Amino acid sequence: MDERDWYLLSLIGKKASLSQISEELFISQPALSYRINKIEEFFGVDLLIRTNKGFQVTTEGEILIKYTNQHLENVNRIREDMYSIKDIIKGPLKIGASSAIAQYLLPPVLSKFHTVYKDVNLNLTTGFSPTLIENLIQNKIHIAFLREDIEWNSYKKLLASDGIYLVSRYPIQIANLPYLNRVEYKTNLSLRTIIDNWWSQHFKQRPVTSIIADNAEACKEMVRNELGYAILTGLTLNNQSDLSYVPLKSNNEKLMRHTWIYATKEAMNYVTVRTFLDFLEQEVQPYQGL
Repeated sequence: MDERDWYLLSLIGKKASLSQISEELFISQPALSYRINKIEEFFGVDLLIRTNKGFQVTTEGEILIKYTNQHLENVNRIREDMYSIKDIIKGPLKIGASSAIAQYLLPPVLSKFHTVYKDVNLNLTTGFSPTLIENLIQNKIHIAFLREDIEWNSYKKLLASDGIYLVSRYPIQIANLPYLNRVEYKTNLSLRTIIDNWWSQHFKQRPVTSIIADNAEACKEMVRNELGYAILTGLTLNNQSDLSYVPLKSNNEKLMRHTWIYATKEAMNYVTVRTFLDFLEQEVQPYQGL
């Protein structure tokens, strides 16, 4: 058993097809089958049951994959500890972020960091905040970029602030919103709550939702094609000269959406994590959106 065999077992646990696994490992399918047979001989169990639809993992295989994932996680932590002891900025940096942050805010930041620290392997996971928070607590990620202000007893810093806007193809009056179609998109509960609270402060009628899109980009395209108005954050609206947008206000104050950085105490023990956080503080100017 070598490191590639452990990695092979982890890929099997992800239910990928054998062809996908062979492509991931850059080996032929006969060579992959050979490696699987050798692993089965090593542990004295059958890992897979071949079917017309691919393969199924046996009960013994499931147990082995569980311990494999724990083993790989322990190996990664050992490496991180060794790098930190020697102040070597190297190895994995596991980041979690919402899809909007990953799409609009992080690319130039990560590009600049990678230019300086080429030995750091950047691993980005996207998702909604509850999942990212759980991954952070379980140390599945080192750092989380969240759009929520939560209580946290370790590293926490405000990174970005942007407004919330009424967006339409052509200028419209806020007073007319209850009679117009709205294009919505799937987003975090916290933003949905801000928008719903703002709406209830201004209108008694419920909004007329015409379309629900998967993301902000699809939402903007619907607005461009005059299927309705939308309510979007400034983070998604840079260089959108063909759209009309008006800031939403409550009690004469602009509605704002904030982005926070979180890290666990354990993650802060790793020199690569501390280096990245220092890099953000020193090299990246706080984003203020529109």
